[in-house]
Amino acid sequence: MSKLDFGISSACLYPELTEKAVKRLGEAGVRNIEVFLNSSSETEKNFTQSIKYITEAYGINVLSVHPYTSISEPFMFFTDYERRFEDELERYKGFFNLMNQLDAKILVFHGDRKGSEFPNERYFERYAKLMEAAQSFGVSIAQENVARCKSSDVEFIFQMKKVLPH
Repeated sequence: MSKLDFGISSACLYPELTEKAVKRLGEAGVRNIEVFLNSSSETEKNFTQSIKYITEAYGINVLSVHPYTSISEPFMFFTDYERRFEDELERYKGFFNLMNQLDAKILVFHGDRKGSEFPNERYFERYAKLMEAAQSFGVSIAQENVARCKSSDVEFIFQMKKVLPH
C-alpha cells in the first residue's frame, strides 16, 4: 500500500507574510508546500534565499509556486497586444528561475477569464509558448481549474489536452 502525502499552500495563512507562513507550516510538520508569492519583492534573490533557508531547516519540499500575477493573466497573456504578451513571458522566466532555486517543479497558472472572446486556438498557442519557456528551465505549468476562468469548463481542458504536446 502506498503512503498518502499532503501539501498545503502558504496562501492558507494569508495575509501572513509568506516567509512567516512557510515557517509556520514547517513548525506544524508540513513537508510539502506550495509557495504563494504575494508581491513583486517576493521574487527577489534575498527573499528566495530566506525561503530556501526555512525550507531546508524544516525539511520542506516546495512542490509548486503560485505567482501573485494570476489575477492579471487574462490581460497580460491573452491580448492582441503582442509586446505585452512577450514582456509577460519574460517576467515568467524570472518565476521559473526562482522555482529552480527552490527546487519547485510546477507553476500554477489560472489563464484567461470565463467568457473571454480570445479564441481558444490562440490561448493554446500562448500556453504552448509558456510551456516551452518553462521546460527550458526544467519546470512545468499546471493549468488550474478556477471557477472564474476558462479552465472551469471541462471541455476546455479536454481541448487543451488534445491540442498541446504531452
